[in-house]
Amino acid sequence: MNASVNKRLASECNATLQLVVTDQKSTLRAVALGSAEAAYKMEGRKNYHSHFQPTGRYVRRGTVLTVTVEP
Repeated sequence: MNASVNKRLASECNATLQLVVTDQKSTLRAVALGSAEAAYKMEGRKNYHSHFQPTGRYVRRGTVLTVTVEP
């Protein structure tokens, strides 16, 4: 993947996401946004927010996916 495509993909990510793409792998660092339940209570919402954050990264069924979670 060329540098201009990598730069465009990185700029499209939310400020809480950091995407690095190479020929061998893509690395997406997602920063926690806090508790969806706390936001639900604070905002007096009828429905909960989701704990999930769209990343724009997808894999086909059966593809090995490695996830590393840092403390």
